[in-house]
Amino acid sequence: MRKFVSCLATAILLSGACRIQAGTLLDFNMDSTHPAGASIRYAGGAAPLVGVNLSVDSVTGLDASQNDGSMLSLAGGLLNFQTGNLISSDASHWAFGAGGSISITTTSPILPGASDLLLSGTLKSVDVELGSGVFKVVIASYVNTVDSTLASYFGVAPGSSWEGDLNLSFRAKGLPPGGFESSRILSGDVTTGAVPEPSSVLMGGIGVLGLGLLKLRRRGR
Repeated sequence: MRKFVSCLATAILLSGACRIQAGTLLDFNMDSTHPAGASIRYAGGAAPLVGVNLSVDSVTGLDASQNDGSMLSLAGGLLNFQTGNLISSDASHWAFGAGGSISITTTSPILPGASDLLLSGTLKSVDVELGSGVFKVVIASYVNTVDSTLASYFGVAPGSSWEGDLNLSFRAKGLPPGGFESSRILSGDVTTGAVPEPSSVLMGGIGVLGLGLLKLRRRGR
């Protein structure tokens, strides 16, 4: 009986984790058309990776409790980021440390009452991969906050925690661990997902576990 209860509790906690992963996701799309001055650069040595004035044209809410699948256009949407300093490299990678900042802004509100700062946060890790020829991909993870009006539009409570990823392609010349600079930015996307409060997940699991035990007790009678 104890073994069964333990297995039941474990299954419930794992299912709770799955529900967290399947929460509301905001997908900010980046096409290959960027304004003058857009660039990605790394100066070499103990320096950060910097992305400036990268165009973001829309955001779509996925698996949202409200307005699921709705796409909102951004007026003058821009992504800017700066990582922590370079921490390691090999023949095909540059790895940058945590820190710095990431933000997505617009030149006019995406929704009535929204601010021009849609997303802001801190980068956790960034990896640049050297692909075929001079093709490179930025893979990053970060923690952030999302404008409360935008979050509410997709059914997420204001003040919720968010975690995200950045994938972006661009062309440049250079080999690790040397520096590079590119104004030939290709397409990509910035995604961020709402993270439920641990207490709410735990309470939900406890409730389901209680119902399971109650059913077992009645069955035993």
